[in-house]
Amino acid sequence: MSNVKVEEVLEGLATFDSGDEYPFSSEDSADNAESDSDSDNDKDEEDVVRRLGARARGIRTRAAEAASSTSLCLQNGTGDGDCLPQYPREQDDPAVLLLSEVYGRLKGGISTIYRRLATLLREREPDIRVSSAVLEASEDDKEVAKRDGAELLLPQVDSGDERTDPSLHWLTFDHRVKFPNLPSNVRSIVGHTDGTSRAACGIKQSRCPEARVVLFIDDIPEDTEQYKGDEKAMGIGKKEDSILKDAEQAYLVFSIGDRIFDHFENQFRAIPANKRPRHVTFVPRPSSIFEDANAEYKAAETMVVLCIGRVTGVEKLKGLDLAVEALSIVAGRMRVKLRVRGVDKDDLQVTKTILDHCKSANLQITFLPYGTQKDICKDMLKAHLVLMPSRAEPFGMVGLEAIAVGVPVLVSDRSGLADLINKFAPRYHNCIVETYAGGDVQRNVGNWARCIESVLRHCEAEFETAANLKRELLSTKYWEESERLCINACTTEGGSSPRLSDNNTSTQDNEGLLGSSSDEESLQENYRILRISEKIFDEEVLNNPQELEKRLLHFKKHVDDALHYFKLSCKAKLRIKRSVKHHAAKVHRVLFPETILGSRYGEMVKCFNLFSATLKKIEDGCVLCTLEFDDIPSLKSFLRGYRDGKLSETLTQELITEEMKEKEGPGVYVHVTLLVASDTTRTGDKGSKPEETDRTQVDEEMKEAIATEASGTPGQNI
Repeated sequence: MSNVKVEEVLEGLATFDSGDEYPFSSEDSADNAESDSDSDNDKDEEDVVRRLGARARGIRTRAAEAASSTSLCLQNGTGDGDCLPQYPREQDDPAVLLLSEVYGRLKGGISTIYRRLATLLREREPDIRVSSAVLEASEDDKEVAKRDGAELLLPQVDSGDERTDPSLHWLTFDHRVKFPNLPSNVRSIVGHTDGTSRAACGIKQSRCPEARVVLFIDDIPEDTEQYKGDEKAMGIGKKEDSILKDAEQAYLVFSIGDRIFDHFENQFRAIPANKRPRHVTFVPRPSSIFEDANAEYKAAETMVVLCIGRVTGVEKLKGLDLAVEALSIVAGRMRVKLRVRGVDKDDLQVTKTILDHCKSANLQITFLPYGTQKDICKDMLKAHLVLMPSRAEPFGMVGLEAIAVGVPVLVSDRSGLADLINKFAPRYHNCIVETYAGGDVQRNVGNWARCIESVLRHCEAEFETAANLKRELLSTKYWEESERLCINACTTEGGSSPRLSDNNTSTQDNEGLLGSSSDEESLQENYRILRISEKIFDEEVLNNPQELEKRLLHFKKHVDDALHYFKLSCKAKLRIKRSVKHHAAKVHRVLFPETILGSRYGEMVKCFNLFSATLKKIEDGCVLCTLEFDDIPSLKSFLRGYRDGKLSETLTQELITEEMKEKEGPGVYVHVTLLVASDTTRTGDKGSKPEETDRTQVDEEMKEAIATEASGTPGQNI
């Protein structure tokens, strides 16, 4: 028998200054309607109203002391069972699985995107596990992951196995042995091309068939491989075909930046239309560690120029030869040194190749190994100029991070970052250096030398320009649409099919399952208030009752004034509700440690009461529940029973008290919106195999039932 769900909202639009909510924490039942006769239908309707009304009375009585819960279960049966707990057992938590070589270290721009994704998931969907399977992790990596709220999954290596060198084969072919403890309820698997994309597809097929595959493309082999030697150049076609093969198995493909999107939008025409994934542009945001930093100009006799990025095997691609030769010219006219971050200390061949391009004894070159984002940020703060002289750079995350720090930067016009600057901050086009793709090396060297010298000779003014560029670019919030699409694609339940669309043009068209862009604007403002709360109520303030109370009064006024303008849909409210609970729990842990509070306890209780009441206003109107039906007839019975508005009337009678009416006026009522889940045939029992059903038939029955019953339902949203 199929299990049909109507999810996920009963939305009480009646809101109160106290921030009170009326949580559903019990289990109700709707009788199974085996007959379609009018008499049976009437009995079913009366029974449903009676049961729900009785349950609502019990809920209202217990509301003040009940733990906050968001599930009201209606199941066929007697109603004696227990509701699913709000927080399922850890192994059954819905999860997003990230597949990467490392976590947190400099390993190309993709590592930054993974960290940002992990942070966003924990911030916006705190009930969803974020697991990152990596090949290796240092203690620093583990600490970074812990701060981000990501669970690191490390490979298991047998003591007698001499094959200890990390390999992508561990994720691609040996994941059952090396990573036996993957989450059991994976909603999405995230990988990247020329890395973990093949592993993502393999893990889905063999271990997580219900999961979606979400892929990132951060390279254009046709543009970059030609600078990596003849052997790599000969494999361009094979590499491009491999990307298409993986994309064919993906649910959604994000191309990082317009340049990569344009290339693969054309390439994906080779994929049959019925197998083509949704393809959208992802424009990354720099990490907060860079945004929070503010570079300062200090006069110095020797100017420091910085190059950052993976170097081994890609020296020509990254334009390090151009940078060194250009700086050799500049070093003849002023004191300057070059620091190169991203060179393995044992790779003597790479350092020798770079030093061979140094034409001046006055130019000092320092090589630094791979580092964390913290290392890179410190490097940028100590630099007078950051260079990104690539001959081909599909995006250029390092340059974007330098802009976020506020340090002067010069980027190649052969980069996706140059496209971003021209699109969102065109007034600052002077930081883009014309770089010819052909063999005219000296022409390129001359261009870069002139631009470098100009910046260094007017360095103080360039720092002011860099600060303005940072402010203007970040103020556009160009990344918001990309992040919204990514979070929704990774967390929305519903399996890997059907395809979203055969028309894959741009992110502006991505609505429906991925959410509403207009709703996201209000959602982001609610998240902004939460972030403000996290910043102003840090641990030091939370341990100072006087300062805490002072800030609480200001925060309450801010919330009262601001939230009037931000209206959210049901789905968005569910997301913000989870984040509010997560944030409130963190504050509670700090305010009330297990050690003795002594005389401060009363003050802390008073402060937490005010904090909770204020914070809950962000989630006002979020009374949420899940209605579960065992079959289509039960669903039809429920829809018939409430097509005339009885559900809203019953809940208003039971949940809106006389005290509320006196306080808010006689017009307070419970407005009901029913949203039907996209996946209506999945069983709620994670431990058993779903019965075989004709999914197409069930879906059609579902649509027919809703269309039929909703057609005569005035004032009731279905």
